[in-house]
Amino acid sequence: MNRPHNIRLAHPWTWGGESSAENSLLLTAHRHFHRPSGLILGQPVWLAVECQNGCRLARVQLNGQQYPMEGDATEQLRWRIEQLLQDRNLLEISLSIPAQQPAVNQTQLSSTEVRTGHPHPRVDVSAWAEVKLEIEATA
Repeated sequence: MNRPHNIRLAHPWTWGGESSAENSLLLTAHRHFHRPSGLILGQPVWLAVECQNGCRLARVQLNGQQYPMEGDATEQLRWRIEQLLQDRNLLEISLSIPAQQPAVNQTQLSSTEVRTGHPHPRVDVSAWAEVKLEIEATA
């Protein structure tokens, strides 16, 4: 069996906001990406999100379609997405990050906005989750 072709959706993620709970911070981030080239009609494409460093996946939305959180949201979750792919796509994820994580604090997020002068500062999602597309090989 052929291994899938993986495309990591690393930078650039844009910070979409956060809210606090008792022991965690809910971080929402957005990222645009283009439809992978060379796809064959019906070729399976999966969106895979794997949390790390104690975070939990709270929500995933692709082009306005929200995906169910089934299984353990601290491990890798996958969804088939080829039918929702457009030429330009918008992925939004929300991560519940433990409040004790040193990289998570309001000052750091705010200082990013001040430093860049951009109303939607960039955030490094890779500290808490690996996000990728998995394209299954054709026969």
